[in-house]
Amino acid sequence: MKAITLKQPWAYLVCAGIKPVENRKWRTHRRDRVLIHASANPKVNLMDLVCSGFFNEEQKKEVIFNVQNAKRSGELNTGAIIGSVDIVDCVGASPDMTDCSGAHPSIWAEPDCFHWVLENPFIFENPAINVRGKLSFWESGYIEVICPECGRRQLHNSTVGGIQSIGWGNPIHECEACGYTITESEF
Repeated sequence: MKAITLKQPWAYLVCAGIKPVENRKWRTHRRDRVLIHASANPKVNLMDLVCSGFFNEEQKKEVIFNVQNAKRSGELNTGAIIGSVDIVDCVGASPDMTDCSGAHPSIWAEPDCFHWVLENPFIFENPAINVRGKLSFWESGYIEVICPECGRRQLHNSTVGGIQSIGWGNPIHECEACGYTITESEF
């Protein structure tokens, strides 16, 4: 499954549904679910950004409250696939681009950027840790699995070393919540 790497705390804010857009200088035509990878090297001191005027007042309130809660609960992992989101549209652009379709109304939409519109965010209870990110979209080696028995979303390592086989070699995944054995046909 494809992934995109974001720095913390933006990765968390996207997966928590607080930041419904991703700002990029390039347009994407991708319209599907992607995994969110939190960069191993965030290089962002959040309090420096808050104090420097980087955030507007609305953003400050969202960041300070939500990121402090995430720190307390241990949800600000780095070097990990922490969640997933649907990319449903791409709007906005820098003024010199002729193919822009208008800006997104979110407080997180930056000017002169494409705004990837994000929906259905999710944070994994058990993120994939020690995962190295890359630029742009990249193949993660993981897929998001929804258990047909209990409905829980979770990660499945789809690389050869992470596949268990039964019968004719169908990959299987045991649900972390209810123990149901999910076969490849149910992914």
